[in-house]
Amino acid sequence: MASTIQVANLQGLPSATFRITLDTMTRLTIHGDLRLNNQSYLPLPNGDPSDRYPSGSGPDARPQYPTYGSVFMNTRTGRLEYYKHGSLGGWEYILAGGEDGDGEGEDTSALYDFTTHTFTNCGQTGDYGPSINQCKSSYSTSWVNDTSLFDMVVQGIQRWTVPETATYEIEVRGATGLAYSSGQRRGYGYSLKGDFSLTKGQILQIAVGQGAWGSGGSGGGTFVVLDEGGTNTPLIIAGGGGGWDGRYSYTNGDSHSSENGKNSSDGYSGGSGGNGGNGPGGNGTAGCGYRTNSNDTRGHYSFLQGGSSPSSNSLRGDYNGGGFGGGGGSTDDQGSGGGGYSGGAGTQENSTGGGGGSYFNTTYGTNRNNLGNTSNTHGECKITKG
Repeated sequence: MASTIQVANLQGLPSATFRITLDTMTRLTIHGDLRLNNQSYLPLPNGDPSDRYPSGSGPDARPQYPTYGSVFMNTRTGRLEYYKHGSLGGWEYILAGGEDGDGEGEDTSALYDFTTHTFTNCGQTGDYGPSINQCKSSYSTSWVNDTSLFDMVVQGIQRWTVPETATYEIEVRGATGLAYSSGQRRGYGYSLKGDFSLTKGQILQIAVGQGAWGSGGSGGGTFVVLDEGGTNTPLIIAGGGGGWDGRYSYTNGDSHSSENGKNSSDGYSGGSGGNGGNGPGGNGTAGCGYRTNSNDTRGHYSFLQGGSSPSSNSLRGDYNGGGFGGGGGSTDDQGSGGGGYSGGAGTQENSTGGGGGSYFNTTYGTNRNNLGNTSNTHGECKITKG
């Protein structure tokens, strides 16, 4: 179907004619030089959607009331987005040609050279995660100095921009707890890996769990969460180890492959469904999860803190010995619950806390491989392009 629009002669100039063609897929093609206010370009709404994060509730830079086909320039990724309304999925990136997926004319260039990188705690210990400057100093790679490729809005949550559309292997491990009476490292964090198909320009939020730093404290979980314009999707999470009493069994404190947090040795229940664990309301606190804090939080928090996005203090550990990554802490002769997808349970005296739960998103990932418990003090996240 073709239509012709005759532009009125408003300034005594020859009128301009544009031939507009709508094909069967309702693509709009304009043949000619379209000018608005004598400008041969269309000014688009633009901005950095992540600017909303410092407060956790600020406005999104994208148009507030988009309609189907609305276009937005994402200044963080340098890519155009268009709006797919309703159940079709919201904002999506516009491909640079070849949108039929046959590879012809598609943008196959990389934002930067990348083979593999291991994200760490960057030398930081305690209940708070590292700063952006600590990470820049710890990583010997040039892209960390470009804030459009590597940045941090919430302390400890490293924001990494995917350099190229490809399959990436992501391997994560959680941090370990600490015994109250002996200072021995136990329970252990968990380790797992899998393959994920990622798109150039996507942003991964990576929080590396830190080991317990006080007697009876728990290790934090390691989190990898996809940020698609403010929509957070967990991809893979390794649970942190629960704090050990030091005299009785430590097995409850070792994290595991299940999404649920482990119960404590004295019967308090671990969290489920991404929520924090349960504890006695003092003594050894439970670990925090991806979605919510524990029921007895003591200065330690989950990734989302019950909201839709991370905000100030997200994943901070208990200030009584809990590691960054939502780890619980201890004030007496007992352990505490580890951080993870779901938090491990807290404890009363003379008991061991539960290890945090682990998570693998089977919608985005394949080839899950459960690697088991690890005795490393701190967690890490290793990403390798296939």
